[in-house]
Amino acid sequence: MRSIWIKRGGLGLVAAAVIAGFAWALREEPAFVDMVEVTAAPMKVTIREEGITRVRDIYTVSAPIAGHLTRTVVNEGDVVRANDTVVASIHPLDPPLIDRRAEAE
Repeated sequence: MRSIWIKRGGLGLVAAAVIAGFAWALREEPAFVDMVEVTAAPMKVTIREEGITRVRDIYTVSAPIAGHLTRTVVNEGDVVRANDTVVASIHPLDPPLIDRRAEAE
């Protein structure tokens, strides 16, 4: 009778050791962190990623004359008011030289 309890106790110890071994092997390592004092200060975050834009409404803008479009002076976030803000200006091209055939006509 004693030998049965000794065998059961031994098996119980072996099972407990196996479970403890698995628990120790699968534990997570602690994460190392930096610790600093918390202070109030302005925060600037820059995220450099590529993105995709989705156009909701498609507009075609055309001009009745040929010319060069100058760079806009409006930046992102500036206030734009109707009939007050110039978004772009076109400088017309010089007229092409008239050849002799066109003069004859």
